[in-house]
Amino acid sequence: SFVGPTGVGKTTTLAKIAAHLKIKRSLNLGIVSVDTYRIGAVDQLRTYAEILDVPFVVAQNKMEFEQALDRFRHHDMVLIDTTGKNYLNRKHVQDLRDLFGERSKVQHLLVLSGAAKHEDLKQTILHFRPLAVQSLIFTKIDETMNHGSVINQLLRFSHPASYLGTGQRVPEDLEMATPKRLLAFLLPTGRQLH
Repeated sequence: SFVGPTGVGKTTTLAKIAAHLKIKRSLNLGIVSVDTYRIGAVDQLRTYAEILDVPFVVAQNKMEFEQALDRFRHHDMVLIDTTGKNYLNRKHVQDLRDLFGERSKVQHLLVLSGAAKHEDLKQTILHFRPLAVQSLIFTKIDETMNHGSVINQLLRFSHPASYLGTGQRVPEDLEMATPKRLLAFLLPTGRQLH
């Protein structure tokens, strides 16, 4: 599942990863959207799913979500798009916990803006602790010159970073968050030491 605050690029990131998994790894995918809150989110994801020829289901409640997962039980992987809300409100995280229930096979990827302020990133990660987040994805890497907030979170929390979103193009603007790439945030190419 792709979870995180509003406006960080969860849907676009899901589409980028879906394209990689479908085209490069030839996996049999299913996509489920539980984001019926944001206008256009379902249409955007439906378009990506059609382009990739991946089955797509919208689930408006827990029962429909369970049915969608059952429908895709024989697929290699199911990607789940969630509603972007203000997750500094703990109730929204609890709503996600209620939706996912005790499903141990669901891995939660917390999508965060690399352009966000340090304290906002820290608080968002803390608020998502009840979901047992598996990994962090930082988007909007291309929208900031200062990546210190990203590095600070990786030093503070035990979550690994899996991907970096570097623009809006699907699927091109997605990179693996390798140690070498993350270290480049500390010493960018072309930066001179005095």
